[in-house]
Amino acid sequence: MGKPCVAFDIDGAREVVISEKTGYLVDAFDSAGLAEGVVKLLKDEGLRQSFGQNGRRHVDPNFRAEKMVADISEVYRMLIARHSERLERFDRSPAPKEVGAE
Repeated sequence: MGKPCVAFDIDGAREVVISEKTGYLVDAFDSAGLAEGVVKLLKDEGLRQSFGQNGRRHVDPNFRAEKMVADISEVYRMLIARHSERLERFDRSPAPKEVGAE
């Protein structure tokens, strides 16, 4: 079973936590809001289970290592295709001479 989350709404948290579905996102540095989210989850087992299950369904397919590697590989393929002429010019550049080589 997945775990419900309470997180500050910063950086990548919004990608992982869907507020009111997989957990709660609270404003950055809002410690009272963070505590309120934790208390809500502590008081409601059904909500914890629901958020946890929703979180598992969201995170498993979207953040598996295999998917992350495939997504990053696709970015590299796109960049190589887009900038292939630069790479070709770079490949034709003479190799730097080693220090001390004559």
